[in-house]
Amino acid sequence: MTHTSPDRAAQEAAAGRLWRAKEILAGRIAALGYSTERFAAYGRILAQMNDTKEAGKYLFLSGLATPEEAPVVEVFVRLLRGRPAPWIYSQFPGAARKNSLAAYPVRVQTELAQLGFPANFRWRTPAEAPVPLRWWQSAGIAAMVLTFIFLLMTGLIHGCSVVDDWIFGK
Repeated sequence: MTHTSPDRAAQEAAAGRLWRAKEILAGRIAALGYSTERFAAYGRILAQMNDTKEAGKYLFLSGLATPEEAPVVEVFVRLLRGRPAPWIYSQFPGAARKNSLAAYPVRVQTELAQLGFPANFRWRTPAEAPVPLRWWQSAGIAAMVLTFIFLLMTGLIHGCSVVDDWIFGK
């Protein structure tokens, strides 16, 4: 009989092999994505390993933190307070980056709203995010615009001289 990953992770943690339990759960998160139960289990393993900030992150995003785990969650939330919503969102692991607030458990939605997330906040996918130009790209664009203006002016001056010769003759 095969054991499911959460069971294997729990067995590894009970045997004192927290690093192995962490590997198992991290692999499941990477493979299967966001799950409140997986995030809570991962956060609890991280808390046992004294990785408080990361544990708080995963427990916060799970929405399943117990009152005893509230201080760990508060460590993470304290880092977020006063920051803009896009920055906060950038701190989430990829598996937890949902397209809207409504995609999170109600408890997480409430806490994100308290941190300043507007209800209609829409996360940008990487394809939608503006990509800043590098200096050489900006310089190339400027050179093309200046060349276009120079050629336009040259063409206008030459055109005027041709029209002048045609109308008034030499």
